Amino acid sequence: MSFFRNRRKLGWLAFALFGLLVAAAWGTAFSGSVWLHYLFSPMCHQHAERCFHMDGTPWPLCVRCIAIYSGLAIGGAIFGIWNPKRDFGWFWLCGALSANLVDFGLERVGAYDNLFATRIGAGLFLGVAIAFFCLSRMPSRSG
Repeated sequence: MSFFRNRRKLGWLAFALFGLLVAAAWGTAFSGSVWLHYLFSPMCHQHAERCFHMDGTPWPLCVRCIAIYSGLAIGGAIFGIWNPKRDFGWFWLCGALSANLVDFGLERVGAYDNLFATRIGAGLFLGVAIAFFCLSRMPSRSG
């Protein structure tokens, strides 16, 4: 149980798990496997126009979901290296949620249509913020 009390190790675990998830999504698109694509359906809407494509096959996760899961992996790695002593998770989480709501709202009112760059940026920000928010709230024995 001491493993789950070490936030640095949990950060590296988050990096490994979410990194594997993103790698599995890439591999699924690369292989073109329909059943593997189906396994990702509970995690994402999978609208083809909002996904990266590989050889004409859409990835099983949309651009924003790929960015969020990548951000969770990156946030876990940063937390594993840095392990901040101050809790600023709420601040970053509120900022990231706001950025995603603004992106959604601007697209909804027609300011722009389906910009991958804004989805990636807002998604990465949200993923890193969620990782920091969750990991900073874990009980810690040795950091």
